[in-house]
Amino acid sequence: MFDYVQNHKTAAQVLLGAVSLGLIVTAGVTGYGAMSDNEGYLAKVAGSKITPYDFAVATQGQPVPDAEKAQIVEQLIQQRLLTVEAKEQGLAISQSDLAGLIAKGLAMSSGKPSPTTEEIQVLYKQQLEARRMTADQYDESVRKDVLINQLLQPIFASGFVSNASLDLLNRILGETREVSVVTLPGQDYLAKATVSDDEISKYYGANQAKFKSPEMVRIDYVTLSAQKFAEAASVNEADVAKYFEEHRSELAKEERKIRLIQLNYPANASADAKAAVRKDAEAVLAQLKKNPADFANVAKQKSQDALSAANGGDLGYLAKGVSQNADFDAAAFKLAKGQVSDLVEGPQGLSILLVEDIKARQLADVRPEIEGRLKNQAAQEQVQKKIEELNEFLYQEGGSLKPAADKFQLTVLSSNWLTRKGAQDQQLNNPKLIEAVFADDVLKNKQNTSAIEVAPGMFIAARVLEHKPEQQHKLDEVKPVIEQMLKQDKAVALAKQDGEAKLKQLQSGSAMALTWGESKPVRQDLNGQAGGPVKEIFKVDAGKLPAYVGAEVPGQGYLLVRVNKVTPAAELNAQTRQQFAAMLQRQLANREAFAYLDALKTRYEVKVPVAKAAKAE
Repeated sequence: MFDYVQNHKTAAQVLLGAVSLGLIVTAGVTGYGAMSDNEGYLAKVAGSKITPYDFAVATQGQPVPDAEKAQIVEQLIQQRLLTVEAKEQGLAISQSDLAGLIAKGLAMSSGKPSPTTEEIQVLYKQQLEARRMTADQYDESVRKDVLINQLLQPIFASGFVSNASLDLLNRILGETREVSVVTLPGQDYLAKATVSDDEISKYYGANQAKFKSPEMVRIDYVTLSAQKFAEAASVNEADVAKYFEEHRSELAKEERKIRLIQLNYPANASADAKAAVRKDAEAVLAQLKKNPADFANVAKQKSQDALSAANGGDLGYLAKGVSQNADFDAAAFKLAKGQVSDLVEGPQGLSILLVEDIKARQLADVRPEIEGRLKNQAAQEQVQKKIEELNEFLYQEGGSLKPAADKFQLTVLSSNWLTRKGAQDQQLNNPKLIEAVFADDVLKNKQNTSAIEVAPGMFIAARVLEHKPEQQHKLDEVKPVIEQMLKQDKAVALAKQDGEAKLKQLQSGSAMALTWGESKPVRQDLNGQAGGPVKEIFKVDAGKLPAYVGAEVPGQGYLLVRVNKVTPAAELNAQTRQQFAAMLQRQLANREAFAYLDALKTRYEVKVPVAKAAKAE
């Protein structure tokens, strides 16, 4: 099938949000430990700013732990670098091809073999609502991800893995060790843990910042959404027809209904293995040349394309340029209707195509797309006008939101407590809005904020309803909390001390009256199945069984683990070898991608202002 879906399923993943942010950051992030937004941005790539607003959009307004913010900024930097490079290389996708790609991705996500246009439109609207985007903003975000995929695809299509590497991986991941566990929870040692008043006082003195209630406000607010204007907008048939004629070269492209039979090469296929696949493909092709009408039945029996085989190889109508395989594209668009192609080679294997129908897109085919564009254009014009009017009214009637709410038919809502670090309510957790409600004229003078765009096409105006200043709690108020915390720490330390003593006895061969849990199998690819000690379980010498290891569970206690049995990895079968090869190829590709991104960072200037790490959201 066309490469976006067949090879990487990027189109569907983009549309379902799987790669809306995450690229390939898996290693530690350095250099961004003290980011600042004092200059109005979190990073600058080739002169293009990554702002707190970009951060909020990427995280969809969700609260983000401080420890993860630098990694997200790095992901945004990667995304911007790749977008800039894609533009430099002249990569592009037309609006009509993009619309077709979006529709196909949504169709895949529907779970139905052939969803109707109306069902796809409902899914599209759900995507806009979930991301709080207008159609133009959503389409542009998908366009960027598709271009990034075009840029990275050659990297992820490369990578050779030797059989020796696969055998080593199998020995590591295929070995099974059966273990029993004894848990020594810190809770069981609480009675032995004592804490003095002096220890409590010293801890309080050294950690007073932990015992402050942050400055907080509750707000009243109103919301204004561009999406509602788009939904309410109406377009007439004359405008739709006019737009179609003005954009005919873009919208009325020829499309061909294609059926596909795909025969895949095995992973790391040798020349002989590829020759065997070609021989099978030539036999299938000879059969189809004699009887093209049997193409769908043969596809169901022979095709290895997971997405289309069950439907007789039906890929639907495709526009030229959708496939990244130039040979696939050339074959599909040089055939006559009803004609079967010769063998077409791609990275994954060999394809045979049938052109079942040829048509140019008519107005009826693109009417929903045109209506969406026109509605969004109208909505953008209306919302900007409304925001200007609303801001003027908010300023004139600065002491209350009610007059503005009444005039513009908005509902005044009230929030829970929010702090300078953010809000639990996703809609309110926007850095620009938080900054506005803590500004002096709003906080102290009880004035309205202006309408602030908290997500694409979503605006909020607010005023402070209630304010609580920062408060330092006295020692007497938090003494029970500190005492319990210190006792818990001491209890965990006692559990570790006792566990290490017991482990030493067990390893020396001394018998101990311990109640071991049920023996369970553990493999290294099941990371975390036995808690923290998985790595230790596989490091211990299993030459003499039972063998014993122990591990601290931070903040909880200690684990004793008995290794009862070791089962070496079985010989690799063809399917598992292929899975391991794919796993290693991904790792190799990730390394190549890291190197590629490092090279882009030297080609395009990346600037990260330094000051406050926690200010990203």
